Amino acid sequence: MRRIAVLILAMLCLSLALPAARAQSATPLCTRAEFLAVFDQVVDYQARFADPPSDFAALMTYSQQYASDRLTTLAQLPQCAEALEFGALLVQMGGDFAARAALELAGTPSAGNPYLALPDREKQINDRLAAMLENDRSLAQAPEQRQLPACTAQQLEAYAAAATDLIDILATANSLNSRAAFSALLDERLAWRASRLPVLPLCAETLALGQALNAALTDSMTSLSFAFVGVPAAENPFIALAEFGMQRISAWQTAAGSSTALAAAPPIEKRRLPACSRDQLDSALTAIDRDFLSTFAATTDALERSHLHLAYRGGTLSRLPVCAEAFAVRWWLDEWLGAPTEANRSRRDDALLRLEAARAPMSRQSVACSEADLRFLAAYITPAFHNLMRAALSTAAFAQQPALEQQSQAFRALLWAHLPPCDDAVRLGLQMRGIAADFVAAVKLEATGAFAVEIPYTLDLPSAIARLSERLSAIETALGIGETQTWFVDVEGFANVRSCGSTVCGVMTVVQGGEPLEVLDDSGDWFELRLSNGRTGYIAAFLVSEDPLN
Repeated sequence: MRRIAVLILAMLCLSLALPAARAQSATPLCTRAEFLAVFDQVVDYQARFADPPSDFAALMTYSQQYASDRLTTLAQLPQCAEALEFGALLVQMGGDFAARAALELAGTPSAGNPYLALPDREKQINDRLAAMLENDRSLAQAPEQRQLPACTAQQLEAYAAAATDLIDILATANSLNSRAAFSALLDERLAWRASRLPVLPLCAETLALGQALNAALTDSMTSLSFAFVGVPAAENPFIALAEFGMQRISAWQTAAGSSTALAAAPPIEKRRLPACSRDQLDSALTAIDRDFLSTFAATTDALERSHLHLAYRGGTLSRLPVCAEAFAVRWWLDEWLGAPTEANRSRRDDALLRLEAARAPMSRQSVACSEADLRFLAAYITPAFHNLMRAALSTAAFAQQPALEQQSQAFRALLWAHLPPCDDAVRLGLQMRGIAADFVAAVKLEATGAFAVEIPYTLDLPSAIARLSERLSAIETALGIGETQTWFVDVEGFANVRSCGSTVCGVMTVVQGGEPLEVLDDSGDWFELRLSNGRTGYIAAFLVSEDPLN
């Protein structure tokens, strides 16, 4: 269904305001405005799945982009019945698309690829859109009629049982030694998703848990499929997504406690930075110079403001401690200094008031990042930052400025919502936030006629990007992402380099005996290589040696 045709259909049906064809349920429905927002996002999202990737390089590019964008795209869906239904379908559609493509590219026979037998998600989505349009369920309702119903004890028990069952299923050893064992695991999990998730009720306390169950299961199956075809763990973007879903399920179970306390179980809360200690609050309040803020607000020259902004960021803001109230102040002060709008001033003032009114413990330990935190940063936050940088560096005309500004704001929203709440990740995230905002500020100043060599943001960006890149590279090296070892082709003559770890995959190039190879992963029967053109290839492990041929 083409986007323009669907949009025309939507507007026609909404303008007719047809009466509802069936009684409305107690589940909250989307208003007219919410439905249009859902509709627009769903149709845009479907465009991602128009064509299957042609090779493993294209599949990995899609997967990294999908994993990064999913955090922002689906988070923007309103919390109403249709939006929640579509959100679950889109998670399944994206993960299943990647898993099916991975198995197909690896030469899996059709009979051994269970994703080919799944219901057509795109048809399901289009059918649901059509049904909504025909019934016009988007008529406005009073707010009190649109609240999610509270869960009954029986509904909470059903979710608790589902969460326990899923954890047990995902704890099963992932046997990838044979296609039969892999298929059995995948079939079990697909059957569970098809039978258990649709019957779980929609109610307030379990809203986030239902989303986490669907995401954790779907992402784990996609991750498993990637591992089966030989994608190294360091480059498998679905591992961290699955872990994120499992963390949310475990958090709900911990909050719920025993089955007798389920009725009081709160919804899943996002993990946050701990509150500032008394010493941290005092140091933050002392560091913030209110006189400077008044002076800055009175300054009318844009170039002078940018000088003051960078000086304040490098001095005062960089010294603020990494804790909840100070982080919010640092974030919104930096936003306001770069774009002193009324909205940013209001957020800045609110953050300052919270800092002043905070009731703090006497002390607090620093929060070190776990490997999962850093992997999440490298797999989802960093690719989104790189996408923004590519867009910023390719902005050649002032007409492109609004698009760059919108992408920068979307990336900063991603950081605010999903940055892992631990010391290193927060510091790196704040550096990314500054660079993302400074690009927009530099382009705006240049649009007013200022020369690039006069704009402080333009002059500061290269060194800021270099510092950030150095730190990100160190993290990736520590995680084993992108690091290579030198091996040598151990044959007399030539050996094939294939597009994936299987003899059924296409030959990308050939390498000669004795030739050195950049090996990214040497943990299996197929070694992953970085080729001279930057692409990734695979060679059978028995064809290489750590020692050069004599």
